[in-house]
Amino acid sequence: MQLWRAAPLFTAAEAHRAFTALREHAAALYAVHGTDHPLWSHVHRRGGSGGDPRDHIELPLHHQYTSTAAYMNLPAEARLICAGLHDAAVAYAEEALQHPCVLPAARQELLRDLGRRSVLRVLRYPAGSGCRPHVDPGVCTALLVGSAGGLEVNTTDALPPLSAARLGDYTGTVDGASSHAAVAAGPSVLDALPHWEPVVTAHAGEAAVMAGKTLEVVSGGALRGVLHRVRRDWATGVNGADAAAAEMRFNVLVELRPTNPKRWYAAAAAALTGAEVAQVTQVSPQPSHPSTLSPTLHQ
Repeated sequence: MQLWRAAPLFTAAEAHRAFTALREHAAALYAVHGTDHPLWSHVHRRGGSGGDPRDHIELPLHHQYTSTAAYMNLPAEARLICAGLHDAAVAYAEEALQHPCVLPAARQELLRDLGRRSVLRVLRYPAGSGCRPHVDPGVCTALLVGSAGGLEVNTTDALPPLSAARLGDYTGTVDGASSHAAVAAGPSVLDALPHWEPVVTAHAGEAAVMAGKTLEVVSGGALRGVLHRVRRDWATGVNGADAAAAEMRFNVLVELRPTNPKRWYAAAAAALTGAEVAQVTQVSPQPSHPSTLSPTLHQ
């Protein structure tokens, strides 16, 4: 099972039309005014002082299922992309959950738990802004590589495995007790890791689908969440003739998240504890009859 893979979901023309529509409608999408606007509560600005500023529209995925007013405010060209990404994410999740290391309960029930917390997002990065190294919290994420380059994944084995014992930890950059120092030191430690590789696709219509933290949890670390980032210097790779594309980088993604993540963290922790107990029992079996005890213990 590949932890991430490219998926030929769209034609290059479809991707180009979607990004062009997002660029042309950016003011209407990201600069909404008035609480009565359907997108009012869904447009967010991240970064601020010292961070990487970027805007994003985040809609619970059920808006797509029911064609709400907020979802219908997205350009039709972008909605086509959202629908295809959703199908790709579900297909990846269905395949990944059949992995033999996945908890039986997750294999049977997790797909039905991917409800109201799953999201679709439309992000806008100004030139000079990127995204810190992180692992998405959900089961998996499907995304267009972006209207410009800059997306990279990390393939190093140096990262510590996710610790399923940290119940309900649904937000950190990297999990595991041995990674606390790296997280405390900030993204620069993760940026300095070896084996950062650009996500290269055959054309702009290909998407990337990658494992998230929840999949790592329910597989006992066998299917590790993919560490990825967006480089701040993405604009340097844009064709100089396309000034508009060099000003803003757009991206569209769908992330499948469980409704009750703590349930799966707890289930993974219980399975881990049970495995440890079984291992100890196998290594040091308890005697079944007093006559088998050491003479010292009879004294």
